[in-house]
Amino acid sequence: MKTQLKLSLFVLLAITFTSVSAKAQPGAARRYKVLDSLKISDPDERKVLELYDDVITDYVTAWKDLAADPKKFNATYHNELDAKYKARAKEIQPSVEKLKNKFQGNYAEAMKFAQYMTYESQRLVVIYSKYQQQYMKAYTGH
Repeated sequence: MKTQLKLSLFVLLAITFTSVSAKAQPGAARRYKVLDSLKISDPDERKVLELYDDVITDYVTAWKDLAADPKKFNATYHNELDAKYKARAKEIQPSVEKLKNKFQGNYAEAMKFAQYMTYESQRLVVIYSKYQQQYMKAYTGH
């Protein structure tokens, strides 16, 4: 129980921090601000993380569209959206794995990489929760 509470609190704080730090930032500016705040300067790493950000941004945009109009949601659309995301993620996976291997002996760079990936994951959590709220409003009629 304590572990779940701590995890929930951590996720809530991380989401709050992420949403505040990224608020009012255009997509590319927000991405570079995060990369710069983590002091990620390696050109190969930046390139891979930018590609990863593009995949997440497209996925988040599609979920924002659903959050705006949950009536569009159906299992087929959801499956197509997930398949597209998985295919794009699979395209860049070799580059991500190469970076992970590169950082095996470099704890500081590995932590920066992990922090960026956590940031991107939080973007998914935020948009999905917004979609769920809209869906529940439409479903319950409130």
